[in-house]
Amino acid sequence: MGQFFHQDSITISNQMPDIAAYVHFRIKPFKAFIRAENLNAARKLPGGGFGFTNNNLTAPGYALPGLQFRLGVYWSFVN
Repeated sequence: MGQFFHQDSITISNQMPDIAAYVHFRIKPFKAFIRAENLNAARKLPGGGFGFTNNNLTAPGYALPGLQFRLGVYWSFVN
């Protein structure tokens, strides 16, 4: 609808920077990338565990997803 409502009653103070790792490599006709996003969501869980559950909030009630892992592959065949 193209509407925007200004709100100043709630302030989100736990904002952390979004951290991602990206690796891209190429060997002649083969290209690939590996990307891990939202690494800053990592935290130690009660009981000694480990998880990616410390999500950033973009707006009240709207959290970013936890760890996302992406893999891309491109292979071209040459005669």
